[in-house]
Amino acid sequence: MASPVFQRVIVLGAGGSLGPAILKALARHFEVSILTRKCSTSSFAPTFKVVTIADDYPTAELLEAFKNQDVVVCLMSPWACESQKQIIDAAVKAGVKRFIPAEFAYDSTNANAIKHLPALQIRANIVTHLQAQESKGLTWTAFITGPFLDWCLLNGRMGFDVVNREAMIFDQGDQPFSTSTLALIGDAVARALLQPEATQNRRLFVSSVTTTQNKILAALQKHSKEPWKTTSVESRTKVDEANEMFKTGGDPVEAFKFLIMAVQYGANTGSDFSGRDSNELLGLVHEDLDEIVQRVLDD
Repeated sequence: MASPVFQRVIVLGAGGSLGPAILKALARHFEVSILTRKCSTSSFAPTFKVVTIADDYPTAELLEAFKNQDVVVCLMSPWACESQKQIIDAAVKAGVKRFIPAEFAYDSTNANAIKHLPALQIRANIVTHLQAQESKGLTWTAFITGPFLDWCLLNGRMGFDVVNREAMIFDQGDQPFSTSTLALIGDAVARALLQPEATQNRRLFVSSVTTTQNKILAALQKHSKEPWKTTSVESRTKVDEANEMFKTGGDPVEAFKFLIMAVQYGANTGSDFSGRDSNELLGLVHEDLDEIVQRVLDD
């Protein structure tokens, strides 16, 4: 059986942090469209065809949007992940060949990660739903990327504040974890679609670097040419604080951030992809931490 050839790709959620890198990489190889909702305020280059549908993803409008599309790439926020099921079902009905779900984060198969961050179970359930569609002709590829290293550093995530030169170090700061830049993730998606058989119906772990908080801090201090104020915290304490915030009506975004870092920096949470990433399969080269940090500080 000949490999399917993908030509047309439609992207949902392209207005988010990952969208521009995905669009740029896909546009080198495919005819790319963007699906947005009426509530969206995002704008895109005129080179992309933009299809707008109602906010609740009506099936009829999804079917029309997916007509003649080979691939659907979903970049929805974590808060909207459950909506993917109806989008997947519409993709099956429309004859879409490949679906890429909104994973792009942590290992949703790891029980310890799910324990710290129950929202990962929703992502795992989406993949289970995709697996159930395989007999109907839909294939899928899910990407496990770790945090978006350059974006997180630029936006004060991961416990590093590049503006105020402050760092929050979890536990001892020496637990290895894997992380990816936005550009590498974009390339990973495009390259996977260029190898449809080798990448179908599987999770692909990709990374720019495997590092530690202490190594990132050292690189930030080196390239900023000044010491940083550091605060040491315990993962368990931050998890308890986050859960208390959820119970008492605290800031859910702040609470969610602490849970994410507990997974990212915790032991036995699957955050270290060493020996199991798919970089070689996709022809992706691991990056240099110093160069990434320098680019971030230059921005």
